[in-house]
Amino acid sequence: MRNWIVLFFCTTALCIQAQVPRSELRTFNEQRIQLTEKGMQALGYWSIGNIATGLFLRGQTDGQARAFHTMNAGWNLVNLGIATAGYLGLRKQRPGRFDLQETIREQYNMQKILLFNAGLDLGYMAGGLYLRERAMATDNPDRMRGWGNSIILQGGFLFVYDCVMAYLHSRRNKKLDALMDGVDLTAGVGGVGLRYTF
Repeated sequence: MRNWIVLFFCTTALCIQAQVPRSELRTFNEQRIQLTEKGMQALGYWSIGNIATGLFLRGQTDGQARAFHTMNAGWNLVNLGIATAGYLGLRKQRPGRFDLQETIREQYNMQKILLFNAGLDLGYMAGGLYLRERAMATDNPDRMRGWGNSIILQGGFLFVYDCVMAYLHSRRNKKLDALMDGVDLTAGVGGVGLRYTF
């Protein structure tokens, strides 16, 4: 009996997929990928700007300011690597290959990742505050304060970035709902039916 239930739900999922026009799914996924690419570009530009100014100003300053600019440059080398890898990975995606189930999963996974990252960003800022607080208990308080200030700045930027990107992706949930509006799964005395309305 259990195998029949699994078969029923798999068949139903296939039927639902067959009923949603592939062109609409493709358009939705193209737009999702383009939005994410723009986000990776923004992160990349932020990173390049921070690396360039950090390296330049590091040589022009000393003490706390030097540590601040050094950390900005180093932190953003990692950000630039993430942005580059993310952008190149998105360029390889084929919007037409996603079926309805994969489209739904990709849409909500991106939002979950961004919100999880926003939580990490708060942790980065807390870490920066901790470094500032502990600065006087170290041999080099200027360095610790500079690093702490940089991590607070970078964590704050990433928090805003992740929240804005999560919001922009969540606004697209309505379009996904519209794709699902035409799909009806009904059950009654006579059996189960599936209908897609145009």
